[in-house]
Amino acid sequence: MTAFATSFATSFATSFAAWCQHAAIAEAIRSAPWPFPVIEIFHIAGMVVVFGTILILNLRVFGLILRSEPVSQIAQGLTPLTLTGLGVQLVSGTLMFMTSAMKFTENVLFGIKIGLVIAAVVYHFGIHRRVAIANDTQAGRLRLSAAVSLVLWVGVVVIGLDIGVLS
Repeated sequence: MTAFATSFATSFATSFAAWCQHAAIAEAIRSAPWPFPVIEIFHIAGMVVVFGTILILNLRVFGLILRSEPVSQIAQGLTPLTLTGLGVQLVSGTLMFMTSAMKFTENVLFGIKIGLVIAAVVYHFGIHRRVAIANDTQAGRLRLSAAVSLVLWVGVVVIGLDIGVLS
């Protein structure tokens, strides 16, 4: 990246973070003691749903649970729950970000978490779910896909917990 591009990106990120942090909804959330913890509960619940559905799928891929159920059926059946959990996380995470946007923008772990979330979601819906639904996928390929999925999502959870503890 050129110096100009880096400067522009940094300036844009700082301006966007300042706008978020001073938005009326962010001010309202910060003005009372209860909104942030309630939003955080929804964020954690969303993560439990997302991670739980993905864990169930991957444990099935490894043959540890639900052995009588086809992997493709589990993958398709869990998709609405996974999407619901992601939706809850998107809304709650955005609201949490807005309350301290400047701090989050400067936090390296936050940047890594967002990168991992994007990678995990793209991987799950772009590759892993397709591999799991296909009836002709080789077992080794399916297990490798499940392992990659678990590494990505465990990374999201661990870094997310670190951010929560360190904030």
